[in-house]
Order: sequence, then structure tokens, then C-alpha cells
Amino acid sequence: MTIDATDRYNVLPWWFTLDKLFAFAVLPMSTPPTNPLTYTGYPKWPFFGGPGYLIAIKFADSPIGAYNEIFFIPGMYKPKCSLISCFSVQRIWVDSLASKHAGRSIWGIPKEMATFNWTESAPGAKNSWTSLVLTDNASGKVAFRANMTDLVLGPEMTIPSWLLPSNVRKVVAHR
Repeated sequence: MTIDATDRYNVLPWWFTLDKLFAFAVLPMSTPPTNPLTYTGYPKWPFFGGPGYLIAIKFADSPIGAYNEIFFIPGMYKPKCSLISCFSVQRIWVDSLASKHAGRSIWGIPKEMATFNWTESAPGAKNSWTSLVLTDNASGKVAFRANMTDLVLGPEMTIPSWLLPSNVRKVVAHR
């Protein structure tokens, strides 16, 4: 199956509707994690460590439809082209081929295919919860498992600019 870079996901601003978003702080690492052998041409920036993040997202809608994504930011890196250190995503798992291809086109990061098994409490339950099991399709191994308590923040949320690539920040700044 061939998916080309069409305007439906290679257009800014990238819009989406969230169903669920869970963010986890990761303890600071002193050494960078190892990239999978399948990652070629990925920049090897100096790693400065610091706190990291793991973010799981269930998109209800986007230019490529509904899909799931989980990404890992191990800490701060220092790109050779920058005077400052910044966060950088190291690994992203998705369950959509279109998202996998858009990941390279928009973000420049290879995405990996995975199976997402979401389980949720019954609608209207007093204590709402969500469970997620992520299985890496290439290895068949569980890469992430968590049980989370839902916290509703409201219908709108602003994405911090540091999460956006520089070309997107420039487009948003000129609006």
C-alpha cells in the first residue's frame, strides 16, 4: 500500500479533536536511550538529560481521521543548528499508516506502528478511568501499559509552542 504526501495531512495549521490525552513525567536520564536499529538518518544531537515526558493521545478527528499516538521525550537535546537546548521526541507509536507517513513529512521523525487497546469505565461512572495497553507491531511486545484516572479539563486546550516544530511556530506567529 502506498500513501503519498497529500494536502490532507501536509498542511498547516494541523487541526485535531482530542478524545483523550494523558501526560506522564519521566525521571531525568543521565544518558540518552538507544534508538531502534530501524531508525536511519536520525540526528545524533548531544543529550543534556533533564525531565522527560511520555504522552498518550486518542485523536477523535484530524485531517487523516481518528487515530492513536503515544510519544516519548527522554529529555533535552542540543541541536547543532541551535544556541539552546530543546525537547525532542525520540519515539512515536501510532495505529494509522497515514499518521506514520505524516510523521516523517511534517515532524521529520519516523513513527512506528502499534496496536492500542483502550478500555474505559462505563459512561457516567462516579470515578472515571481509562486503561491503555500498547503493543509494538514489529516486535509483538507490550511497550506500554497504564491504568489512569480521568481528569476533565474542558473542551479547549492550548498546545505549548515548544511542542511544535519551528516552521509551525513561525506560521502561528504570523497569524
